[in-house]
Amino acid sequence: MITKTNIQQKFDIKIPLNNNLNKKEKKLNLNKGEKVCYIGKHKNGPAFGSFGTIKNTLNKLAIVDLGVDGTWKIPYFYIQSIKI
Repeated sequence: MITKTNIQQKFDIKIPLNNNLNKKEKKLNLNKGEKVCYIGKHKNGPAFGSFGTIKNTLNKLAIVDLGVDGTWKIPYFYIQSIKI
């Protein structure tokens, strides 16, 4: 009889705990005029990967001008800052 044993490998990878699930971070350090990318997927929303400029920042969302896609109020967890 052949027995096969599986050995689970341990990787020393440090994964940071995501304590910002509610995104209480202050406006994610986004400022007016900063370039951002829309990373959300919404049926009636802008196209995924659209680039735009922040027009105004609010508590939980930013008003972003996405050019051809229009101006949208987008929650911070749907936008990614583009640091040039």
